[in-house]
Amino acid sequence: MKLARTEDKLTHTAVLFTTIFGASAIFLLLAIPMLGGRIYTWGDLSNLHLPFRYFYKQCLAAGDSFLWMPDIFCGFYLHGEGQAGLLHPLHLALYAALPLAVAFNLELLLAYPVLFSGLYLFLRRWPVSRAAAVFGALVFAFSGFNLMHYMHLNVVAGVAHIPWLLLAIDLAMRGHAPRQVRAGRLLVGLLTASQLLVSHPQFILYSAMAEIWYVTLLTWRQRRWTGLAWLGTAKFGGILIGALQLLPTLEAAAASPTLTPGYSYSFSLHPLNLLQLAGPYLFGMRDRFFGDGNNEELAVYNGAVPLLLFVLVVWRWRRLVTVRPLALGSAALGILAAVLALGRYGYLYRLLAHLPLFGSFRCPCRHIVLVHLAMGITAALGLDDITRAARTSAGRGWRRDWPLLSVSLVSIAIAVGALALWGVAGPGGRRLAAANLGQPAHIAAGALLTTAATFLLAAARRGSRLALVGAVLFAAGDIGVYGLAWVWRSPVVRLANFAPEMPQPPRPTRNRLFFYDWYHSNAPVLCGVRLAHGYASLPPQRELQERPDLFMQLAGVEWALPAPDAAWQHIPHPTPRARLVARAQVSKDVCHDAHGLELASVVLLAEPVDLPPGEPGNVHLVLDRPGRIRLVTVAPSRQVLVLSESYHQGWRAYVDGRPTRALRAYGDFLACVVEAGNHEVEFRFAPRSLRLGAWLAVVGAALLTFACLSLGGEPSERPISRSGQPP
Repeated sequence: MKLARTEDKLTHTAVLFTTIFGASAIFLLLAIPMLGGRIYTWGDLSNLHLPFRYFYKQCLAAGDSFLWMPDIFCGFYLHGEGQAGLLHPLHLALYAALPLAVAFNLELLLAYPVLFSGLYLFLRRWPVSRAAAVFGALVFAFSGFNLMHYMHLNVVAGVAHIPWLLLAIDLAMRGHAPRQVRAGRLLVGLLTASQLLVSHPQFILYSAMAEIWYVTLLTWRQRRWTGLAWLGTAKFGGILIGALQLLPTLEAAAASPTLTPGYSYSFSLHPLNLLQLAGPYLFGMRDRFFGDGNNEELAVYNGAVPLLLFVLVVWRWRRLVTVRPLALGSAALGILAAVLALGRYGYLYRLLAHLPLFGSFRCPCRHIVLVHLAMGITAALGLDDITRAARTSAGRGWRRDWPLLSVSLVSIAIAVGALALWGVAGPGGRRLAAANLGQPAHIAAGALLTTAATFLLAAARRGSRLALVGAVLFAAGDIGVYGLAWVWRSPVVRLANFAPEMPQPPRPTRNRLFFYDWYHSNAPVLCGVRLAHGYASLPPQRELQERPDLFMQLAGVEWALPAPDAAWQHIPHPTPRARLVARAQVSKDVCHDAHGLELASVVLLAEPVDLPPGEPGNVHLVLDRPGRIRLVTVAPSRQVLVLSESYHQGWRAYVDGRPTRALRAYGDFLACVVEAGNHEVEFRFAPRSLRLGAWLAVVGAALLTFACLSLGGEPSERPISRSGQPP
């Protein structure tokens, strides 16, 4: 008996350290650029996130406001867009204290150990061994979704909060001491606020789905409603604190033309993509998906071993006595999320798309993150079940492993069917295969992965400890290769070498530039230029969108580049940064009314302004900083001061220190009325949404404190027994 216990401890230790080794290897391989002083630049990293952080760091160093970014869109409410997480304490600390490249790398990398530790601690709240909990954490932290979305910094950061929120809910509802209950409520509130300050709103919704799932599971299991009201109060307090970001984002979304018919169905997961679960490279090593769209959005694979363990948990749920609710709940969550990921191809999402929140987001395929969360949990439960079976089932026949073998047979059948398409006689069949499938070697590799994982797990269930350790190592390698092969497609450069690669106009200019071919990139701002266009998830509405020539003239664009290899185009007569106009005309259709007008002497406004005739006065620009512009005007009569800065309702205008109305000129630009004589005019960006959010944050902090100090009932249950589990 003593010898058997010693062997169990050795097996547990071997599995534990093998898993830690695998997770560490994946993380270190992901961190290679940082170790060499380089950064990833694929997709949104260089087009969106890096320019935002560059501007953010500049503002922190200079003491400027980072709410308004004048470098894109002729001025843009950056905080309202939300993807930079400007008010999150971690971001403030990173970008204030560290060089840009180091802070940028740390922001990308830190989400993964947070994911790993969060799910590990959550699983340890259930009777799950340390080795199994670490394995489940590896499966989710480095899942196909999380690694392949590495370029979406705020997405992975939001997902990293989910396991911690589940842990906090568990402490609040199952804590065996008042201190644990209070700590759980406090964590729920703080994590909710943190997630709102840093994440994409869509993943806050997915997080809420996971939280509601777990609260429902615990309530059903305990048959008690005690403490739910206080937990809800703590959650609401966190939401109010997060109003610092939530209200500005809602304001930006209301003013953006992003939502269009069919928007919520874009990037639906075609059902054929579910074949990736058993055939990861069925549709190619590079693209890995079926359909049109961003490749990383349609990838569903999360390793052959986790898939088999998911099937094993579903098959053996009746025998998982101590973790049965978690096993059933996780399986149900994974299946439900997979159906929702189908989007337009699944009837359930069609119903939910009519709801305000669900209908406001695209990419229903992103529900896959909840599938991978469920697979991380079931992977831990399944590994524990195999470990227990290995103690008592040595020599058991292979015929009882038919669920695992059936998955392998399905994978082989998928590969055979795909390879048969390659073998169809005639060029038509080959063209069909080449257009939709990967190379034969890649197709066969998927079947080999699933088959090898099946035999390792089956051997482990029969008592082979070496096979158990091998299955863990195989899983880490499988997940790591799948995700890192995608990550390493990214160009890796030194920040100092990246900015000079941007095209430069023939001669230096203080006016704005317009890059036609770079319309979906903000990268040129890294060279210190300002752009009339921009790239954001919530771009501002443009009245002059149908007249780019007129827009560029009014925006002060001097040079435009049609394509990277084309010659620069000089824009004649760009308007100055600020000017006084003596004639005003009311316009409800700027594009139409601008025809035939001398825009240098006439301003089109949305409301009437009485101006006496006279010559335009002079303007001197005194201060031009983000969110703050100061000018001195000298006018012979009452006139309109027009800036080439985008209008936003958050701008406040002051003439000689007295507030005056900020006006919308030409539909898109900022203006105000100044009287005759010499005046000092100042524009300050101070949106009401942020001020209201700050007041709500104070209320939320008080509400959260109240919820934590009020216990509201006895602790919900006794500590979970871990008898029979490895240490």
